[in-house]
Amino acid sequence: MSTNGQPVTRQDPPRALSTVVNPALRVLLRSPLAGRLPGGLILVRFSGRKTGREYELPVGIHDVDGRPAVLSNSRWRENFRGGAPVSIVQGGVIRTGTGTLVDEPDAAAAIALGLLREYGPEQAPRMGLRIEPGHEPTVEDLRRLDPMPAFILLDLDDGEELPAAAEGGTALYRSVELIERAQVLDRPAAALRAAVAPLIPHGPVKDTLSGTWLGHPLHPVTVHVPIGAWLSALVLDLIGGRRSRRAADELVAVGILGTLPSAAAGASDWLDTTGAERRVGLVHATGNVLALLLQVWSLVARWRGRRGRGVLLSAAANGLVGFTGYLGGHLAYNQGVGVDTTIFDAGPTDWTGVADLADLPEGRPVAVPAGQISLLLLRDGDRLHAMDNRCTHRGGPLADGEVVDGCIVCPWHQSAFRLEDGTIAEGPAVRPQPSYETRVTGTRVEVRRAEPKGLRRNAV
Repeated sequence: MSTNGQPVTRQDPPRALSTVVNPALRVLLRSPLAGRLPGGLILVRFSGRKTGREYELPVGIHDVDGRPAVLSNSRWRENFRGGAPVSIVQGGVIRTGTGTLVDEPDAAAAIALGLLREYGPEQAPRMGLRIEPGHEPTVEDLRRLDPMPAFILLDLDDGEELPAAAEGGTALYRSVELIERAQVLDRPAAALRAAVAPLIPHGPVKDTLSGTWLGHPLHPVTVHVPIGAWLSALVLDLIGGRRSRRAADELVAVGILGTLPSAAAGASDWLDTTGAERRVGLVHATGNVLALLLQVWSLVARWRGRRGRGVLLSAAANGLVGFTGYLGGHLAYNQGVGVDTTIFDAGPTDWTGVADLADLPEGRPVAVPAGQISLLLLRDGDRLHAMDNRCTHRGGPLADGEVVDGCIVCPWHQSAFRLEDGTIAEGPAVRPQPSYETRVTGTRVEVRRAEPKGLRRNAV
């Protein structure tokens, strides 16, 4: 008999399992592999009525008298009361239409009972239910459930079904976009930043970890050690034979030690991010920490003679590092973290008037337009200084900063650039500020870029 005396009971999957499985299902259902997944799985997309937030949930789909329907025992079903727009992704195609909530007890119970009879008792878990062996469920059994099953009946358009890929971007890229919009990550990110920031104070420590001395962010250089060591260890595990076991174990250990400078440099870069970049960086770092723990567990298993377990743990860690590496690439190439933010600023290469000399106050930076970019101008006695107003580090407006000891200090992260030539006096910036030649013709201040650099003039 059932534990509560009822022959039909709820049997929902553990919430922790859903937390792990649902993100993976979202990726798979948007990918080319969607057609190989069980036909009863779809992605349902809708907007919250109160918040306007976009939702995307993996759910089961059922056939109710020839109409597709979704069973829901969760509060999100309220968004479909009275009908609401919906789109679904099924088998690699997207269809749009309307979803209508059916939760009137008799109607919902009748739908659930019809599906149970169609599927059979052994398929009841598909509906989140458990039926006692030998019992024939009734409408009353279903009405006693708390909460009762409710259904969202779907009326989907008959128009052309579009491939999921037509939305733009790969499934993996779309999963990263979800991370970018996940405001739930802001609170843990803020707490982590508050804990880490005091460990990396502004000054020599920050400059060293940022790569100011290198002229390039340090983090991408340091990640080669753990990634290379762990991947090499896995290769030896798989094809090296017994003679390479010790070398593989040592490579796992080297990779573990190599995470220390890599994590420190990455943390320094992450502290200077906000919004979507900070959220993606948090997931990137969390995944790397999990991979590190898996490798430590693997090393312990190897030392204890459980080699098979150790190899499997290393393989899992390498797979996770592959995903976090994708996030790292997204941070750099799509979000521009660590990239010289002025790289494509095409300032004038011919003498161009940008301001009247009388409009430039003594010793105070002023932002002026120069074509499609903004320049910082500063009058210092008989001398005029000009440089790109956009900080090469994270794009801060330099004209809003202070002039200290012949340098302009960025108001965002306190990088200091020499007014004379734009070189770095203090990080965390790693690239100098593009500077401009100046002259005065009549009353007009004219500037030109002496060194445009090919890519800055012609981005390919």
